[in-house]
Amino acid sequence: MAEKETKKTDKRSQKKKYVPANRLVYWFFISIVARLLLKLKLHTVYDRSGFSDLMEKGGPALVVSSHISNLDFLFAGVALYPNVVTFVGSHHFTTNKITNFFIKASHAIPKKMFCADVSTIISIMRARDAGQIIVIYPEGRLTCSGHSVQVTEGTAELAKKLGVDVYWLTQDGAYKSVPKWGGLKFRPGKVVVRGGKLFDKEELKDMSIDDIKAGLEKAIYHDEDKLLTDVSYKSKAPAEGLDGILYKCPVCGAEFRTKTSGDRLWCEECGAEWKLDEKYVLHGPEFDHIN
Repeated sequence: MAEKETKKTDKRSQKKKYVPANRLVYWFFISIVARLLLKLKLHTVYDRSGFSDLMEKGGPALVVSSHISNLDFLFAGVALYPNVVTFVGSHHFTTNKITNFFIKASHAIPKKMFCADVSTIISIMRARDAGQIIVIYPEGRLTCSGHSVQVTEGTAELAKKLGVDVYWLTQDGAYKSVPKWGGLKFRPGKVVVRGGKLFDKEELKDMSIDDIKAGLEKAIYHDEDKLLTDVSYKSKAPAEGLDGILYKCPVCGAEFRTKTSGDRLWCEECGAEWKLDEKYVLHGPEFDHIN
C-alpha cells in the first residue's frame, strides 16, 4: 500500500513540474516560418545588443513587452532565439485551432483577462523554477491606437516575487504593419525590434512596488505616431476597418455613421471626410492622427 501511495505522489509531483516547449516545433515555427515571414513581408530588423547577457546565459528571466500587434509573440520569439521562451498570453487564443496548437506545442501559459488568475501565477513560478525566459505583456490587452496603455495591477508585484533579471522589448512599427483594426492584412514598411535590461535581480530586492511599476510603465511606453515617421506602410486600402474605432464624427458628433473605403474615412451624417496616407497621417478636419 505504501508503495502505491508513493507512486501516486510521484505522479502528482510530475504533473506539477513545468514541461518545456517542443523544441522541434518551436524551432520550425519561430526560426524558419516566423523569421522569414517577418523579414520578407514586414521588413523586420532586430537590435539584440541589449540582450547580450541574456542570450549568453539564458534564463530564468522576465521579459516585459509592449503589446501593439497580434504578431508581437512572433517578434519576441525571433528576437530571443535560440532561447526557447515561455509566453503568457490571453486565454481566448485557446479557442482558435491554429493558435491553440502553438500554445500547446510551445507550452505557453494562458491567462484570463481582467480577473485574478491564481493558476497563471503558479504556472509562471514553475516556469521560473525550470529556468525559463518568461515573456509577458503588462498592458494586458492589445492597443487599437498604437499608443501604450497602463500596466495592469499586480505586474510589479509579480516581477518582485519572481526575483529574476527583468528585460524590456518593443517592436517599433508593428502597429502600422498589422493594426488591430485592419485585420491580418500585412502593410509592409519597416519594424524595428529592440530591447534591453530593465532591472537586475539584486536591484529588485530593495525596490518598492511603486518604483518597479514606474519602471515598467516607462519601459513599455510606446507611441507609434512618433516612431519611424519617414517610413511608408504600403496598403491598397489603408483606411479600411478604421471606422471600427473612429466611430464618432468629431465634426457633427454623430455615432456609428462613419464609413471607410480605400484610403477614405467619412461621416454619412455631415459629409466630413478624411484620408489616411501610408505614413498614418490623417488629412481632414479636427485631427491629424488616429490616436
